[in-house]
Amino acid sequence: MQVAADLTRLSFYALYLTGAYYTVGPSKPAPRKWPLSRYLTANLVRYLLTLGQHRAPTYIRTLQESPQRNAVIDKATPADFVVTTAKIPRLGASGGVDMTDLGWSKEENDEGGDIGGEWVRRQEDVDRTDWTKKRVVLVVHGGGFTMGSGKGNRLMSVEFVQRLDAVVLAIDYRLSPEYAFPAALQDVISSYFHLLNDHHIPAGNITFAGDSAGANLIMGALYWLRDKKAAPMPACATLFSAPMDREGSTGSHFVNFATDTLPFGSFVKSTKPGHRMFVYSKDTMLTHPYVSPMSYTLTHPGSSALPALPPIMNVVGGLERYCDDGLVFGLKMGKELDELKANGLMSEEDVGKWIYTCDVFEGEFHVFQQFFPKDPKSISSYARIANFVLSQTAHCGVPSHHTDSVTQPKQGVSFFVIDHPNIVELSDVQARERVMKGFDQMADMGFAWVGGGVGSIARTVDRIG
Repeated sequence: MQVAADLTRLSFYALYLTGAYYTVGPSKPAPRKWPLSRYLTANLVRYLLTLGQHRAPTYIRTLQESPQRNAVIDKATPADFVVTTAKIPRLGASGGVDMTDLGWSKEENDEGGDIGGEWVRRQEDVDRTDWTKKRVVLVVHGGGFTMGSGKGNRLMSVEFVQRLDAVVLAIDYRLSPEYAFPAALQDVISSYFHLLNDHHIPAGNITFAGDSAGANLIMGALYWLRDKKAAPMPACATLFSAPMDREGSTGSHFVNFATDTLPFGSFVKSTKPGHRMFVYSKDTMLTHPYVSPMSYTLTHPGSSALPALPPIMNVVGGLERYCDDGLVFGLKMGKELDELKANGLMSEEDVGKWIYTCDVFEGEFHVFQQFFPKDPKSISSYARIANFVLSQTAHCGVPSHHTDSVTQPKQGVSFFVIDHPNIVELSDVQARERVMKGFDQMADMGFAWVGGGVGSIARTVDRIG
C-alpha cells in the first residue's frame, strides 16, 4: 500500500517537472542544456531516496530490486556472457581479517557465513585455472551502504568484461543499518582474500572498482591492507563518484544539491539509538580514514613515509555533491607528497609511485554512467577507465579489440575537466580555485554556518594548502 501511494506521488511529481521543464525550463541551478531525461532523473531519484529516509530499510531495497528492474538487467546482459552465483567465505580474525581494533567484539568479528554476489564472464573463462595473464575486477556496488547488489551493478560488470576481456566478481556486502561499520569493509577485504587465496589470482592482475559507497569501501580496504600489511596490493583502483569525506566539508556537498540525485543524510531510516548523520557508522567514526578517506595521512606517527597505495582513478560529475571530494583528495595528496619530498622523507622515485587521477565530467551528476550507459560521456568515461586499467596491468596484454594505444597516467596527482569531447587538464592552482569557488557559493546560499561544527571548512582549506 505504501509503495503504491509513493509511486503515485512520484508520477504526479514527474508530470509537474515535465510541465515546468517545457514552460519555464529547468529551475536554477540545473543547467538549461540538460535534456528532459537528465532533469527528471536527478529530481525523481532524489525524491525517491528522500522518501526512503522515512521508511523501513527494506522499503527502498524492494523498489530497487523489483522483478521489472531485474528483467531489464538480464536483458541487457550479452547472450554470450555467463553469470553465476558467487559464494565467498566471510573471514574473521582467524582468517586474517581482524576488525576488533575498530570497536568490534570478538564475536562480531568472527561472525561466519558466506558473502553473496555474482561472477560475470565469458564462457571460455568459466572453468579457468590459469590466471597468469587474466585480468580480474572486484566490483563493489554503491547504494549509500544501505541498498544495492552485485547484480544491480551488472551493466558496470559487463563494461569491464567487454573492454578489458576480464572476469568480474561483483559482491553483495552486508548492508546498514542492520550491519553497520565495519561489516561491509570486512566483506570487501574477505572477497579480495578469496580471489588471492582460493582462486590463486595474482594481486597484480586484480583491479578494485566501485561506485559511490562502493568506492568509499574500496578506499577503506586499501588503507586497511596498507596498515595491516596483510596481503599484496591490487594493481589499481577505479572509483566512480567516491565519497571521500563523510563530514561534508566541501562546497559541492551543498551547492550541487539541486543538480544531483543524492539527498542529505542516509537513504533509509536509522534503526540504531541516538542521532546519526549516516546509518553506516557512528558520528565519532566520521573522521576515521576507513570511513572518510580524506582523513588519511601519508606518514606514520614517527614521520616515516608510508608505502604507496596502488594507482587510483576517480571519475566524478561536475554537478554532483562529491565533485569537490575528488579534487580535495588529490590536492591533499599532492600537498603531502611535496612536504615529504621537501623534508627528505621521500625520494623522487618514491613520489612517482603515487598516482591519483581525477576526471570531472561537466554537466553530470552522481554515477551518471549507471543511468545513461550509452551516453557519449559515459562511453568516454569507461574508455578512459579502461585505458587506466590496461596501463596498470600491461603484463596481461591488450585485448585484440582494443585498437587505441594504451597511455600511461601521469605520475603524482592530476586533474582533468571533460566537457565531451573536450578534455582540459587543470593545474593544482586551478583545481584549488574551483574548490574555493564552491565555498564562496555556499556563503551566497546561506550555508556559512557549516564552517563551525561538523564538516569544518577550515580543515578542508588547510588540507589543500
